[in-house]
Amino acid sequence: MKLLIIDYDLCSGCRVCELICSMEHAGVFKPSISRIRVVKNDKLSIDVPLVCIQCESPACVNICPAKALSRDEETGIVRLDPDKCIGCNLCILKCPYHGVFKTPDGVVVKCDLCGGDPRCVKYCPTGALQYVEESPETKAKREKSREKLLKLLREYELEKPALRIARVGGSGA
Repeated sequence: MKLLIIDYDLCSGCRVCELICSMEHAGVFKPSISRIRVVKNDKLSIDVPLVCIQCESPACVNICPAKALSRDEETGIVRLDPDKCIGCNLCILKCPYHGVFKTPDGVVVKCDLCGGDPRCVKYCPTGALQYVEESPETKAKREKSREKLLKLLREYELEKPALRIARVGGSGA
């Protein structure tokens, strides 16, 4: 199995990941429909990519009343079935990593790792996004990455901007 790891110190805020993702999934360059979003604080020069990190025990799967989310135990990919989704936003609100989003059209989206070949990783110019084989070392690196994300969200008060980007809790970004 492979893991998505984000090195938040390497993110430049270029948003190439958003463009590549929207092109891959919808055939257009449109960050507002991307499954990865970058929350920025220009005053503090902070750029934080938000994306589903494919949790081992995903809160979004456990809270979904429509059973629209499931985790593939073989690949580790948390999948969203849009035909089952009722748009209740519980998955968006429950994810501590802000990895589930709503598009301007009200469609809930989340990263599916492009079926196991994430394009954002291939095109990330700084190497902030990595997709690596699971090992004790990479699991530890992923855990550090998760902790860093939670710390960034908390310390720099990025929770509200993250919810705006997800299109709940305020106007969209």
